[in-house]
Amino acid sequence: MALATFDQVKSFLELKKAAITDYPTLSILLPLLQGVFEKNCSREFDLKERTKTFRVSDDDGQSSFWLKATPIVSVSSITVDGDAQTLTDDYLIFDEYIELVSDAVKGSTVVIVYIGGLVDQTDDTTLVDTIPADLNLAMIQQVAYQYQNRSKLAATKISLDTNSTTVPGLVLLPYTKQTLEDYYNWGSGF
Repeated sequence: MALATFDQVKSFLELKKAAITDYPTLSILLPLLQGVFEKNCSREFDLKERTKTFRVSDDDGQSSFWLKATPIVSVSSITVDGDAQTLTDDYLIFDEYIELVSDAVKGSTVVIVYIGGLVDQTDDTTLVDTIPADLNLAMIQQVAYQYQNRSKLAATKISLDTNSTTVPGLVLLPYTKQTLEDYYNWGSGF
């Protein structure tokens, strides 16, 4: 899955061939860079059902559980030490975390099954409609930059006549860094 479509990248780069299979590097870069974006933001972007298990380590118990796939759309179940919690009364959903009304004590295992994420990956049309424009542009520009510099990715130093330059393997563009800061999930980033 990717935060931009092949067609968007193709248009941006003004590529002529019709299929992503004609550009093997792009088929690698799109999902790879989504992983880089997710790691930098400490979150997961694809909207889907997930199961997250927490082990409470706080002596005073714990009531807030931060999830990586945000925003949280719905919760289908919460269990504390195998006991199902009443979904209507025992928790509150916030944008990036769930708060239980009763604290889970130290040593408890909390399992949360939920649907969360920012981008619906059902098809390319849905993707374009649901992805935030700034995040989409950051992905398109980053993929284009990496694609255009693919021959230099493994090089650490390039020399031409008497001039030389150092090229790092993966450089996030300034616009990409700035955009990703706005999507950082502070609660799960520790």
